[in-house]
Amino acid sequence: MRPEKLLFFVEKLLDSNFGKQNSHIIDPKLSFTVYSKLNHCFKNISRKYYRNNLKNFDLLNSDHLCICLYLFSKELFKIKKYELAKKFFLLNKMINGIDLFYKVNMPRIFMFCHPQSSVIGNGKFSDYCIFFQNVTIGRKGKNYPKFSQAVIFYPGSKIIGNCKIGKNVIFGPDSSIVDTDIPSNTLVLGKFPNIVLKKNNYDIKNQFFKSTTKIKI
Repeated sequence: MRPEKLLFFVEKLLDSNFGKQNSHIIDPKLSFTVYSKLNHCFKNISRKYYRNNLKNFDLLNSDHLCICLYLFSKELFKIKKYELAKKFFLLNKMINGIDLFYKVNMPRIFMFCHPQSSVIGNGKFSDYCIFFQNVTIGRKGKNYPKFSQAVIFYPGSKIIGNCKIGKNVIFGPDSSIVDTDIPSNTLVLGKFPNIVLKKNNYDIKNQFFKSTTKIKI
């Protein structure tokens, strides 16, 4: 995958879904920025379909495309190309069924595992997080959750409000918390307010990611 092929593909996506317009012409420099960020993300993931930098990048892999479309929307938002940013956000909604707004600051290293029906709000995220389907990261009042490094959001998990999440935390399927802090090395089960916290001995970082940076817990 080369930056020019990536650029050609997303411009055609825009034209086919919103009609051919001159405003869909994207600066190649921005495409290269997205390409570089994709490459950094992928080279730090050790799982199948991701590893080896962008050699395994596939525009027809919806998880890959989901990250790609988010990055385009984010970079366009940074340079105040708001209409184009919104179109990329909508493309992600239409194609991948995910609500991931361009104002949300995703970390540099993260992974999607078919995240359809997920709503990822404006939480504070750190590297090495993994999102599955139907995940909700949401606000209560003015408060969003804050996450440390290495967190897995399994299908149906919901983290709402003023939550401070430690490192190496797993949210089990259909688990939910509201205004609750979770310590490092924890497996979260059950639904708020009847949650169950168990010791997590699973090393998320070493199982899914590769990096010279070690997580200190």
